[in-house]
Amino acid sequence: MEKQDKLIQWSVGKGRNRRKLNRKKQKEVMTDMSNRVATKQKKKREKDTRRVERRLCSVDVDKLAEEFPDLDSQTMTDLSDILTGRAVGKSICHVWYDDDDTRSKTVYSGQIDKLKGKKSDKYVVSYWDEKETPDDGVA
Repeated sequence: MEKQDKLIQWSVGKGRNRRKLNRKKQKEVMTDMSNRVATKQKKKREKDTRRVERRLCSVDVDKLAEEFPDLDSQTMTDLSDILTGRAVGKSICHVWYDDDDTRSKTVYSGQIDKLKGKKSDKYVVSYWDEKETPDDGVA
């Protein structure tokens, strides 16, 4: 009887340790799966963004409404201002998602300062954090 009790106690202890290991392994697998899903979603968003950017570069400003019929009038006005170089001085808000490390979201305020060159279609934009002022903006 004493031998049987020792065997039962040993088996219960081994089972408990095995269950702890299985739970730890399952948690690691679930974390890995969620990271893979997040990475896949990020790649899909980036692909969609590049597709829209290519469409924007290829369309004429006068035909924006035909190419993007689902945009509201304010967005259409802002978009045409950006594409024609009249967006200098406008305030913007940018949300940065850190998908890789902390999965956190940071909101930056900004202002479009100027065009990079006379014939350039690239803007110089200064950004600042919620705790900073526009004078602290970094271009």
